[in-house]
Amino acid sequence: MSRGRLLTAGEVIARYFPAGDGERSVTPRWVYAHVFPRVDLARGVVRYYEADVEAWLESRRRAA
Repeated sequence: MSRGRLLTAGEVIARYFPAGDGERSVTPRWVYAHVFPRVDLARGVVRYYEADVEAWLESRRRAA
């Protein structure tokens, strides 16, 4: 099973949390604190698989 590309927090924000007109998007720190699972590659280097982020978002939508 392919989990897709590894994304940075900035790429997660750009792809899944785009800011609208006059709206504020989430920050990289928010992504680090709330989006799981994540891949810790080195100290301070964190990435997220596309499929994992999409599954996390879907679970949050169902919970709402």
